[in-house]
Parts: sequence; structure tokens; C-alpha cells
Amino acid sequence: MAIKTSKLSAGYRGKSIIHQVSMKIPKGSFCTIIGTNGCGKSTLLKALSRNLVPIKGSIEIEGKNILDYNSKVLARKLAYLSQSPYIPSQFSAADLVSCGRFPHSKWMSILSPYDHKIIDWAMKLTETSDFAHRELEHLSGGERQRVWIAMALAQEAEILLLDEPTTHLDMAHQFQTLEFLQHLNREMGQTILMAIHDINHAARFSDHIFVFKNGYLLTQGPPELTITKEVIKEAFSVNVKIIQDYENNCLNIIPLRGIKKACLFS
Repeated sequence: MAIKTSKLSAGYRGKSIIHQVSMKIPKGSFCTIIGTNGCGKSTLLKALSRNLVPIKGSIEIEGKNILDYNSKVLARKLAYLSQSPYIPSQFSAADLVSCGRFPHSKWMSILSPYDHKIIDWAMKLTETSDFAHRELEHLSGGERQRVWIAMALAQEAEILLLDEPTTHLDMAHQFQTLEFLQHLNREMGQTILMAIHDINHAARFSDHIFVFKNGYLLTQGPPELTITKEVIKEAFSVNVKIIQDYENNCLNIIPLRGIKKACLFS
């Protein structure tokens, strides 16, 4: 098992945002977390990446308690891409991607030929090579997002934790990113867990979905069992129509109307 949590509660200043979450992420799986804003998706990923210490419960990475890992060893096990990462001043795209090699380097060592090979590989796959020497602050939001993904890939971690990886991307780059992640999963055995807002993307690209509501794990399972009218209505307060997309072999969710009418101009 790549990741296992047992009755995990985590949050900030002693107040839990997620409650009693028990979940398993098998090695080589492509899993997604869905739910409304504020339901705990980001908090969960921060806890799983050890950026947040659990209030209660435990997290295991490949059978070992996450708190028992050396930082560099853990960084070789998993890479985490947050939703709004800090942009280092005067860093070029290539500089940032090279930071992904830190877990594999010795103190004060220079990048090896193999390091450069992996950096080039990650940038080519994410189509960031053309602006490798441009500073991050001069890139568009979508370009920066692809650079961050390239850095995560350069880390060569076995597990990728991604918080809204398609943020700031247009439709073409959203699909390109998700298809690329699917390729990493299917062809290279990469374990992927991502939080995402688009339910259709979750249904199309993942093989297991965790649905959260108010910090609790509402249900989990393959798309055909978790993406139902009843689950979507309970988790999102939206009525939907669900049809089978035979061309892509996935479900397609069409919103009909909200359960409660929103007052936009109160």
C-alpha cells in the first residue's frame, strides 16, 4: 500500500478540518479527491505530505509511519504540489525544476549529468523547455503551473500528491496535463493522488475517487460507484444528469440546477 491513513484528523491551531479519515491508496493507482470548497481536500494533502502534523490518527507511507521518515528519504518517496506554491524571487524556470533534484543530492554538491538529464526530461514532457531561462515572475499562471509540475517530476518520487494541478490552465493544457499524469500512472506505474474540482475530469481520468463533505469522507470507490446522482446531490447540493460517454469509456456529469437557489445580489 502506497498510503494508508487510520482515523486521521488534521487542521490548524488544534481545530480539525478533516475528521476520522481512514483511506488506502494502492501502489500504482490513480486516485482523486473531490468535494466542495472548504471540505478538507487541501488539508488532507498537506497532512499526507507532512506539511501538517496530524491532530489524531496516523499516516503510513509504504507501511511506515510518516513521522518516522528522514526528510530526504520521504522526499524520494513522494512529491507534493500545492495549490498556490511560493514563487522564489529571480528564479528561472530551469532553476525551479532543478530544485526537484535536492532529495537525490549530497550537501553542497553540484548537479550531475544524470540530474541534468532528468531535468531536461521533465521540462520536455511539460513543454517548459522553451522558457527554461525566463524568470518565474514573468511567466503566465499556466506556464508557472507547468514548471511546478516539471519540478515534481524531476523529484523522481514514487508518489505524486497534486492539489488542483490544472489550476490556471486553459482547456487544452488541462487535458494535456491530465493525460500526461495518466501516462505516468499507466506506463510508468506512478501512484497519483490529486484533488480536483472538475468532477468530469475525476470520472474520466481516475480509477478511484474519494468524495468529501464537511471534512468527512462521504464515500469512496471507482467512478461508477461514487459518481451517482445521489452522491453528487449530497456532496455538492446540485442535481445532475449522468450519461455514459462510450467514446472515452467514462461517465459525463451534466449539472441541472442547485437544490437551494442562491441569492446573488443580496
